[in-house]
Amino acid sequence: EDDLYNASPASLLHCLAGVVDDQSVLLLAHNPGVSVLALELAGGDEESVHRLSAGFAPAAIACFEIEGSWSLVSSASARLTRFERTPGD
Repeated sequence: EDDLYNASPASLLHCLAGVVDDQSVLLLAHNPGVSVLALELAGGDEESVHRLSAGFAPAAIACFEIEGSWSLVSSASARLTRFERTPGD
């Protein structure tokens, strides 16, 4: 969606809230919105925040497991399961 280009974390979250439950999502977006959203979703877990704070370079990937409805996604329902950066970053 064109709306994801340079979108704010709030806009990205709004987009996720519209996903049908029980579906997986691949959200491709740009910084700073996507990295700030990842930090917000990981906010309940100090180790995850530390890992994400090391830098969210281009082509980085953060995988979250979401418990419950997409319409209620938040740091309380999200758990970072994987974070990968490109080699050399």
